[in-house]
Amino acid sequence: MEIYESINELLNIQNPVNGQTVYVKSYYSGQKRGGGHFIYDSTKSTQNDSGTVFNGWVRQIGFGELYLSWFGAKFDGSDDAAAYQAVINASDNETTIFADGDFTFSAVDYGTKAVSLRGVPSISAQTLKTTIRISGAGIKCNTQKVKLAYIDFQSTGTKTDNLNICLLTNSKINGAWVHVLNCRASGFSGHLIFAKDLIDSKISGFIPNSNNIVFKFVKDEWENNTTIQLEKVYAQNNTLLFDADYCTQSSMIDCIFEFNTSMGHINNGVWTIVNLYTENNSAPLTATNTRLLRMYHFAFTANDTINVTQPDLDYIDKGTSLFTPRVAGVFELQKEFERFKRITPSFSGSTWTKLGTAAIGEAGILCLEILGTNSYTQGNPSASSALGKTIVFAQCKNNSNAVNANIQATWHHIGNGAGIQEVRFVQTSTNRYVYDVYVLQSSNAYISCAAEISGGDAFVWDIQRLVSKPAGGGSGDVNTPTMLIAYPYIKLQAGSGYIGVDESGNPMLGGFSSTSATAGSANVLPAQPAGYLSININGIVRKVPYY
Repeated sequence: MEIYESINELLNIQNPVNGQTVYVKSYYSGQKRGGGHFIYDSTKSTQNDSGTVFNGWVRQIGFGELYLSWFGAKFDGSDDAAAYQAVINASDNETTIFADGDFTFSAVDYGTKAVSLRGVPSISAQTLKTTIRISGAGIKCNTQKVKLAYIDFQSTGTKTDNLNICLLTNSKINGAWVHVLNCRASGFSGHLIFAKDLIDSKISGFIPNSNNIVFKFVKDEWENNTTIQLEKVYAQNNTLLFDADYCTQSSMIDCIFEFNTSMGHINNGVWTIVNLYTENNSAPLTATNTRLLRMYHFAFTANDTINVTQPDLDYIDKGTSLFTPRVAGVFELQKEFERFKRITPSFSGSTWTKLGTAAIGEAGILCLEILGTNSYTQGNPSASSALGKTIVFAQCKNNSNAVNANIQATWHHIGNGAGIQEVRFVQTSTNRYVYDVYVLQSSNAYISCAAEISGGDAFVWDIQRLVSKPAGGGSGDVNTPTMLIAYPYIKLQAGSGYIGVDESGNPMLGGFSSTSATAGSANVLPAQPAGYLSININGIVRKVPYY
């Protein structure tokens, strides 16, 4: 096989014949990249795309991949936009373009072709081996599919140079799919990612640092962008992080935002945020008229919070911890054995305590567990020690009856002493599926609370001690359309039973017990009882006299 040093030598071969095969060492002599095997095809003698065919010499390539070095990229810091554009012109919607070296370009235009650009694979955006420098408008397109992977994108300027150097501008409407995997981007004075009418898009392992605008998502023909997932985005020192309104069914998962001039705005959307850490940003994230579910947001300062204003939509905040620094560079996550929240007593009489807010939803069920006692003593332990567990069950109804609160609730106790004496659910907004939960805490009761919810949105802890008694109707102790006093539930059941003090009389342990009438006469009862026991049976209070 004949071997040539460069593409230039290939083009100078005299009188080639069909089927002739040669090997070229590199595109430019001495560069050691961009070469390959070529076979001559006389039917293509007039074709030259600067990469895959040169005046009949056809490059032998695999399916669906093109390399920048094949099209004359110099990789020397000069503008390789012409080589990059030549690759695009030779590609189709199934082609992945490989950046097989660090290069610089000003601007290219994919038109309606799919964008798929990748560097050397890396498990992390912290250890990238491929760098692409951009000096102009960057990647422009009007396409449904964009994928960028394993590349360190760097602007040749800075975020304040007013040159509007950008990474990606996708003008496609009616559905655009953008995926970014394990990439970095720094120093861009324009925007990083501009897209319209996004759907099913994922940006994962992305590190934007010292840019002007990071995410600019715009609605056009569609009512909203939808299903955008940001995962492990570590954004630092950017001027504006989000210009991303009208994004629904979208999420931020395991993200860190630090030292940004402004976190920007996500207005008129629906977002779920899980494990977000924000530190030393100069302005908070604004979420106006946005339905937001936050789970575990760790904010370092007041400017690291999210300003939520939503007159018509629910805002659920579960587990947010303000002013909590990171520990050892990772999130300080909730441990399973720490799911109970400890609340100390007042020691000065029974007091009301707010536990939090439950967003239950129709037919959703809330279960609160309260460990505690109705006294605290350092005396000798006994079988009558006041220890126990209280369980509160609540379920929202179908919102059809405005006369009563849209919730039903009971509480049950196991043990000799309850740490609470009453439970109240209070509706404080127009939403009849969201309730604040209050308990009357015994004066000496150390209580610990945990919450579980099924079929609802969330339970948001908002523990406040020594609060005012939630007022009901009448004298303050009557249910209203916006408040329910939960019933202490005691169930009486027909059938045999036992009263015993040892195992021999306990049928549950294999014994036998029965009660029967004893012949004889009884003393006449006094005319008046000494008092009454009030027993709540299925929500109805009954009085049983005692003498």
